[in-house]
Amino acid sequence: MPDDAKEAGSAAKRLRVAVTGAGGMLGRAVVAELRGTHEVLPLVRADCDLADTARTRAVLAAFAPQAILHCAAWTDVDGCEADPERARSENTVATANVADAARECGARLLAMSTDYVFDGALERPYREDDAMAPLNVYGRTKRAGEESVLRLGANALVVRTSWLFGPGGRNFVRTMAGLLRAQDEVRVVGDQIGSPTYTLDLAPALGRLVGAEHSGILHVTNSGVCSWYELATAIEDELTTGCRLVPCRSDEFPRPARRPRNSVLDNGRYHASGSLPLRPWRAALHAYLEANRGELGVGGESRTGGRGS
Repeated sequence: MPDDAKEAGSAAKRLRVAVTGAGGMLGRAVVAELRGTHEVLPLVRADCDLADTARTRAVLAAFAPQAILHCAAWTDVDGCEADPERARSENTVATANVADAARECGARLLAMSTDYVFDGALERPYREDDAMAPLNVYGRTKRAGEESVLRLGANALVVRTSWLFGPGGRNFVRTMAGLLRAQDEVRVVGDQIGSPTYTLDLAPALGRLVGAEHSGILHVTNSGVCSWYELATAIEDELTTGCRLVPCRSDEFPRPARRPRNSVLDNGRYHASGSLPLRPWRAALHAYLEANRGELGVGGESRTGGRGS
């Protein structure tokens, strides 16, 4: 049976799925996507501190999931740099505890990871088997979490994604929309590139993968590549605030945590599995801005449609 047919058939089966980080930006989108197709247990910190080994095992064992989608993480990159112990607890220890609980339950584990496990030195998009060399605490703690997941073997899948935006959480698009409204000029880094990814596009892809047979690592992002400056320019094109955007180099805009210059992920393995590419990031950005103008504090209609990149 072809991979896409196997994936579609697996996804149609109703499963008991636990979703960690269900209160976060991606977790909310995943829970909304899975409900109606699967029996879902959404877990937030108040339900279970995943760094507590005994509690994590008890909560998941009581639900007896057939699959776990691990979205919980501390994704504040600069915050992780300032508090590496918290980063290790929330990104490494918590993931190891979820992996151990999945092993005990016999559950399939799909865990989210990041483009920041790479150092950005390559001149091409990063493939799943490229050497990891994270530049910051966030990337190092996520890399260690990946290792715990992959030890489960055929019953585990790590999905790396990048530059997430979507409703219900802090993200670059939301922050930039606020800056564009409030300021006459904004400086934005122009020498870091990646693939902006919309949570409402990623969630359906994860919904299909949770019931599929893929294991190892997959990269899944929206199509296309841009710099932070180009993304900011696209936001301004949509909102037409009149704010002037000025590109700058990373060394002109120092941050506590170093970022990779190139964090573009190669989605070839995901496509080869029979999965269709996610739409271009520019079309996804347009959809997000149109659907969330109230949350973003912007009124009226955007000037442009979603252009591919």
